[in-house]
Amino acid sequence: MPDPHSERPAVLVTADFSQPQLNRLSEFADVRVGGWGTTGAVPSKAELIELLMGAEILVVAWEEIDREGLS
Repeated sequence: MPDPHSERPAVLVTADFSQPQLNRLSEFADVRVGGWGTTGAVPSKAELIELLMGAEILVVAWEEIDREGLS
């Protein structure tokens, strides 16, 4: 869970990013990875909603995003 007192945005990356790309992004944000980019499988809607908890920015690959997932 991101630190609510942090000035850095909480980012969830489900895209297939290389470690150098994640390191670069981590210079500016608190980064978590999950979903297709780490497992190669698209998570269920429930799994995606859980992954999104606390995320302010989503870098998505194959996951289907809808209003319910973003609320």
